[in-house]
Amino acid sequence: MGISSVRVMNRLSQAKPATDLSDEGLTISSSAVAFADVAAAAPYVYVTIDGADVRCTFDGSAPTGANGHFLGDGYQDLWSRELFNASRFIRDAAVDAYGHATPMG
Repeated sequence: MGISSVRVMNRLSQAKPATDLSDEGLTISSSAVAFADVAAAAPYVYVTIDGADVRCTFDGSAPTGANGHFLGDGYQDLWSRELFNASRFIRDAAVDAYGHATPMG
């Protein structure tokens, strides 16, 4: 594969929603949860977290208050399909959060 065939996307504004796939919402509470595989046919997923801070793991371990990456209330980023499908979430404190995922093409 030559350099000319590599597609680099480093800005959310370059991504386009995958109109043939549905968004998904997820309530993040005191038990570890994961999104469904909404991104099976999309290379990227736009992820947002609202309402509270959360912890997230990607290695198959359960997120806890002491294990996982901290994603603050208002977090937003463009994830690869692989990262998205490996993610598991739990709230970081006593307040539930809401996650939203939009498949991107």
